[in-house]
Amino acid sequence: MEDSRNFVDELFIRSINHMKTDNWKWPDTWDNDRKLNFLNESLTFAESQEMYEQCSIIRDVKETIK
Repeated sequence: MEDSRNFVDELFIRSINHMKTDNWKWPDTWDNDRKLNFLNESLTFAESQEMYEQCSIIRDVKETIK
């Protein structure tokens, strides 16, 4: 179970870190509500795992959604 948890954590970290780059985008079908829901849930997960760098990235991305 521990190995799968590490894999999920690593996948999450890489995915969120990718949001710092210019070569990612949201799925075309996602509206702002869905984007914010994803970010809020991601932030909750990152906080629970003490992934503070990813929390910062998520907050920065949230600021771009109006």
